[in-house]
Amino acid sequence: MDPGIVEDPVLERAFRGHGAPVRAVCFGPAMKQVVSASDDKSIYVWHFKLQMRPSKLLGHTKEVHGLDLSSTGEIIASASADRTVRLWRNSARSKSTTLTGHTAGVRSVAFDPTDRWLVTASDDKLVKIWSSWDRRFKASLVGHTNWVRSARFSADGETVASGGDDNTVRIWNVESRSCLASFVDHSASVNQVRFHHSEPVVAS
Repeated sequence: MDPGIVEDPVLERAFRGHGAPVRAVCFGPAMKQVVSASDDKSIYVWHFKLQMRPSKLLGHTKEVHGLDLSSTGEIIASASADRTVRLWRNSARSKSTTLTGHTAGVRSVAFDPTDRWLVTASDDKLVKIWSSWDRRFKASLVGHTNWVRSARFSADGETVASGGDDNTVRIWNVESRSCLASFVDHSASVNQVRFHHSEPVVAS
């Protein structure tokens, strides 16, 4: 096949089970699972092996907006409009640990590259850092003037990028909690931010 020719995408598999719009999806390691979160308050863990039934994780009391998996795939983190973040063991009938601290719905959650820390973004205008090891709150990053929709760690885990309804993208130093830069180039809400996997570049 000519490497310059891109074939049209083909649907490989459709997973059905959610009873409302799906808000977030992520792949597990080695392409063995895909995890989804929905407005129906549930999280599904879908397996690529046809003989394995999906796991349904229940606990959130409102829509689930965000998801992330640890690098090993052992821990699922979820963010919800119920103002909580939950950490789940990636296993059938898993029970969750609840992280509380935000005063409004939580839009996104993400692990750092070491899986030690979590970053969350919320409608309370705050970005928060948590320890995933002992389930404790570490720090708030204060500066956004409206809802924060997305936050992610850099590849080295030393900085965080965040974006929200104040139309800005902000770069933070995790250790000092200081805002290193604020980009005001957007003319509307910033729904997602992502660091490049190896370069000091942020897409929004």
